[in-house]
Amino acid sequence: MNNIEKEIDDLFNELESSDLYKNYKNVKKQLEENTELNKILTEVKRLQKIAVNEKDKQVELELKKLYEELDNYPLYQSYLSIKEELEEQLQHISFTLNDYFKSILEL
Repeated sequence: MNNIEKEIDDLFNELESSDLYKNYKNVKKQLEENTELNKILTEVKRLQKIAVNEKDKQVELELKKLYEELDNYPLYQSYLSIKEELEEQLQHISFTLNDYFKSILEL
């Protein structure tokens, strides 16, 4: 069992040492430090909560305008792209592990 834990730790260590993960952390940090973008993102989250509870066309228009504003920030676009790529890699790992565990448990 210790060997499995070590291999899982190795997998996580390899992921964390990958260029993709390092780029993600770097872009995420830059994004978190950008007060202008954070203001927009905070407003988007606030309006999303309102939009879920109410079907207000004005709120939806404001959200659309904020999304368009976010699209004008290359940093935000980089963040989304790298995040998507990392999510795909993590999903692939997850599917592989799930398939492996299912095969062990099958009769």
